[in-house]
Amino acid sequence: MCQNQPVFFFLPKSLSHIRTFPLRETIYRCYLQIKKAQPSDEGTYECVASNIHGTAYSYGAMIYVKVRRVAPKFIGHMEKSVVVTAESDVNLTCKAVGSPMPYVRWREGADYLTKDEDAPIGSNLLTLLTVVESKNYTCEASSELGNIEHEVAIIVKSEYTRFLQLLASGGSRLQRRRLDQARAGARN
Repeated sequence: MCQNQPVFFFLPKSLSHIRTFPLRETIYRCYLQIKKAQPSDEGTYECVASNIHGTAYSYGAMIYVKVRRVAPKFIGHMEKSVVVTAESDVNLTCKAVGSPMPYVRWREGADYLTKDEDAPIGSNLLTLLTVVESKNYTCEASSELGNIEHEVAIIVKSEYTRFLQLLASGGSRLQRRRLDQARAGARN
């Protein structure tokens, strides 16, 4: 590089936020490339060229950073109910996307099964061991743009079979109400 060749660098016009950027140079040209731009990078920048003959400043150029923002959305097939035999194991997977990516947690009623600080991003697997009673579980995906929920009913086959038999036999309203109450009590 000869001594008369200018050295280029870019400065933000507002010095409230200074971040260094690698410059891309070609013969007699230099340009600014900001990788992984952040909202704090937004602002007016100017090019400063300097050599032994002096310093020259460009006009300011405004850089806008557009942030992609998408509310959480569930992806993949999500069951509304899963029928299992008594004392079997069940895996429930919940996947969600968004920008920013959402935290995904499972809960039973109002009780969270995943602590806030342990909540994974994008996907969460709930493993239920030795299931003996029917219960409802809710998957919740949340970000700063909102919360969404999906409920899954785990139905233990013996209860499910009794319920279907009662419906098929045209059981009385009282019998159906008692079965519904028994199922509700099993959930609590």
